[in-house]
Amino acid sequence: MHIFSVAQHPVRLDCLVDALHHEGTDGIWGGFTARERSKLRQHAARLREVHEKDMHEVDEAGGRRVPLRYRPAVVYRLHTLGWDSGRIAGALHLPLQAVLDAKRTAERAVFYAQAQKLAERTRTAA
Repeated sequence: MHIFSVAQHPVRLDCLVDALHHEGTDGIWGGFTARERSKLRQHAARLREVHEKDMHEVDEAGGRRVPLRYRPAVVYRLHTLGWDSGRIAGALHLPLQAVLDAKRTAERAVFYAQAQKLAERTRTAA
């Protein structure tokens, strides 16, 4: 018998999509509590707000202070442009661990956004 952690479970995405169909669902769905899903919903929205063009304002010489609520989105976008975590930390004047934490939050938000898209598709198909 194979035991999966929630993060590895093969139906994790389907479970989260089901939770999105039933907003207000308590408990752990797709590996996230209701509170985590609420925060990830906000982060997913910010990921859509922060575009690559905004990232051109971030340079390694002067850097840029990023509001905490936008940090995961900015870190994610810079990673998609090929920046490594050390470069991002220097440009944003952040400790490396803060960048790694923001990247992890963004990856979870991307997963949540994928579930949102699937939930929307199945709603419109029904």
